[in-house]
Amino acid sequence: MAKLFGFHIINADSRKCLSYRMSFPMTTLLMAFNLCMLSGNAIGCLIAALLDSNFDRRLMNVKGMMLLIMIILLAINESFISRNRVNRILDYINRIKSITRYGFKEEEDIMNKAIDDCYKSTKYSTTFFFTNSMLMVTLPPTMAIITGESWKQLPYPWVITQTNDWLYYSSLVLQVVATALCHGVGAAGFSLLTTMKPLAAAFDKVILGINRIEERAARKMSEEGITYQESMLSCLKESIAHHQEIVDELLMEKPHLEIMFFAQVTFISIVMACEAYPIIMGIVDVSGLIRGVLFLFIQVMCCGFLNLEFDTIANKNVEVSEALYGTPWYALGVEYRHVVLNSMTFSQNPIWICGMGFFGLRASRATFYSAMVSACNMLNMFRKFA
Repeated sequence: MAKLFGFHIINADSRKCLSYRMSFPMTTLLMAFNLCMLSGNAIGCLIAALLDSNFDRRLMNVKGMMLLIMIILLAINESFISRNRVNRILDYINRIKSITRYGFKEEEDIMNKAIDDCYKSTKYSTTFFFTNSMLMVTLPPTMAIITGESWKQLPYPWVITQTNDWLYYSSLVLQVVATALCHGVGAAGFSLLTTMKPLAAAFDKVILGINRIEERAARKMSEEGITYQESMLSCLKESIAHHQEIVDELLMEKPHLEIMFFAQVTFISIVMACEAYPIIMGIVDVSGLIRGVLFLFIQVMCCGFLNLEFDTIANKNVEVSEALYGTPWYALGVEYRHVVLNSMTFSQNPIWICGMGFFGLRASRATFYSAMVSACNMLNMFRKFA
């Protein structure tokens, strides 16, 4: 499935995914078409939620509206706000993935493992998104035929479509296209998240170079004929420059990641609560149960993966500081100690990905747990209102 969507382990470039090219096209006209389809579907869900007297169907339309708003924010971020940042970080990763800075074989192993993890994550996530999109479109009419009801069923229950066939078919086209775009944006966004793995691997290469600085210094001494003190200081400055380069790239990419995090953390809890409500209350048929369980799994997977990857990349900066402290600074001169102190001061704090100042939220494992708790609290609130 990953190969079908254009992702290959050789390049590990999200821009080569079919889902990325479909969801975030280069031309403004095609992107405007995508946004119009998504916005039209969100407006339709809003109208259906306001007109429908059934609480369960109203809740499903509210879920659809919230999900579509989140997808629209992600699409605008990737296509207009942060496209240059995305291109920059992906070009940087393509450039460093085949470079060994310190001459160790372990550097290649670290990067190859990160790229392999990118491929596997994209492969499985794409399969889930593709399967869920197919189930959303095909299961409702299939189950309706089996139970002897009308096959004219939509992914989102718009009761206004029951008035005439023209309204039903136009709504069907709108919902099918919007469903494909939603899952395409989700798959493309997930593949972009996997770029944090090669970036984290770049930090690991810095840490490897620092941990084995004495080995590098001995090699430099024999090659250049300099003293031990000079060799250690030279190797230290090389590692610090490498670290600064990676941090600069991460800081350039940070606004793009923060908008991505903000879009998800704002809506994810209510979307999961709306999806879980009919399952918990036992008021869903077989098709709804299958779709609901898979959809919940995808939402939890995306939320957990995003917070885990951002938490990991944020703390890599601190790991570099710890590696610097582990060097034999106590046995070297004042200049070496001064450089180590300055570098440790620079890297003593994590580089957090925050939610654009939204209640001080930052991407971490704790935020993932909070999102799950918030979803449970909203679910209990829905049960009281029902």
